[in-house]
Amino acid sequence: MKASTALLELFKDEREWRQLFRSCCEMSTRRLMAKACRFGDELKERGYPCPAEEVEDALLGLVRDLLPESVAAGWDAEWAHALCKGASPAWQSTTLGSPPRRRTPLTYLVKTYGTSGW
Repeated sequence: MKASTALLELFKDEREWRQLFRSCCEMSTRRLMAKACRFGDELKERGYPCPAEEVEDALLGLVRDLLPESVAAGWDAEWAHALCKGASPAWQSTTLGSPPRRRTPLTYLVKTYGTSGW
């Protein structure tokens, strides 16, 4: 069973999970992603083990379908993909051979993208 189908079943069966989903979506995308592991754990307990990435993707898709006016639905998939597309290889290439305390993901992002828009 796909994660999105399992999540819909969970929301249909349990009011508590519907309320958690809604409250996370009304707060922010970050809050929803922070709770993704709880949703994944519940799915696993119900016999629907799904990889964490699949649960996160399903939650992001469901928020856009079920609660399009919520704060969490405001993320832009194309922008996020473009932003993250080259980040990991570029970051790895700059950190190889350098001491971990000198290069962190935050310093890499600041050097690469600057601080405008934060």
